Amino acid sequence: IMNLLGFMQAGSIERFRRTLKEIDGDIRNSGMEEVKVKLFLSDIMIQIKDQICHLYPEMGSFFDSNSELLEIINKSFYLYEIMKYIDGCCVNVIKEIRQKSGASSTVEDVISYIDRNYSEALTLEEVAPLFGYNSVYFGKLFSKATNSTFNCYLNDRRIEEAKKLLEDNELKIYEIAAKTGYNDVDYFSKKFKQKEGMSPADYRRNLKQSGGV
Repeated sequence: IMNLLGFMQAGSIERFRRTLKEIDGDIRNSGMEEVKVKLFLSDIMIQIKDQICHLYPEMGSFFDSNSELLEIINKSFYLYEIMKYIDGCCVNVIKEIRQKSGASSTVEDVISYIDRNYSEALTLEEVAPLFGYNSVYFGKLFSKATNSTFNCYLNDRRIEEAKKLLEDNELKIYEIAAKTGYNDVDYFSKKFKQKEGMSPADYRRNLKQSGGV
C-alpha cells in the first residue's frame, strides 16, 4: 500500500500500474478465496482514498463514497474488473496531482513529496526509485539543484515544522519529535540544536519569554 501511495504522489503512472500488476499476480498465485480477495482490495482502496484525501483534500471528488466503492468491488465478477476500477480511479488522481504540482523538474517533485511526507521515515534510497532514479545519481542531481543534500533538506524541513509545534505548550518534546519524523528524542534535540543553536526546550522557553507562547 505504501508503494502505491508513494508512486501516486510521485506522479508515476507506470510504476503504480506495475505495482498493481504485481498485486494482481500475487493474488492469482495465492489461491485466496474470492471473499477475502474482495475484502483485501476494498481495504487497499479505502486506505488509498483516506491517505490521498488527507494529503490532498480537494481530491475527494475523484473517489466514490466508501459504500459505493464496496458495492462496486463486491459486485465485480472477475478480478480484472476490480483491478480496472482501482486503476481508473487512481490514475485519474495521479494525473491531477501532476497537473496541480506545477513542478518543472523531478527535483521540485521530490521537494514537494518531502514537504508532504517529512513526518515519515524518508530516505534517499527509498524516495529516488519512486521517481525512477538510482539513489546515488539522484543525490547528486538534488545537491546540484538545491545546494543541499537530501538529508539536510529533509532535516531542515522537519526542524521548521518542529519550531511551529513548539508554540503549542501542551505538546511534549518527544511528541513533537515523533510528529516531525524523529523516533529518537535525543537525536531530534541534537539536530535541532545544530540548526537553531539551542535545544527545543530552550527554544520554547525563549518563545514564552518573548510572549510567543
